[in-house]
Amino acid sequence: MDGAEYQRAIKRLDLTQVEAARFLGVDETTSRRWVAERSPVPRAVAMLLRLMIRYRLSPDQVAKITLRKIRT
Repeated sequence: MDGAEYQRAIKRLDLTQVEAARFLGVDETTSRRWVAERSPVPRAVAMLLRLMIRYRLSPDQVAKITLRKIRT
């Protein structure tokens, strides 16, 4: 995922760079670096954003899913 795709993804998810950074647990500067392509977007971040778009998941829905205990 390049910077332009990252920016399109967060826009499609109706997130600002600040909101995206908070959701992803990174500093706002990191999000800006990804957009400017001064740092690569981590593969896990790219995968998460693509899954959120594909399955129409909001950050709140993802948070609820990730807070559930894994059943064994």
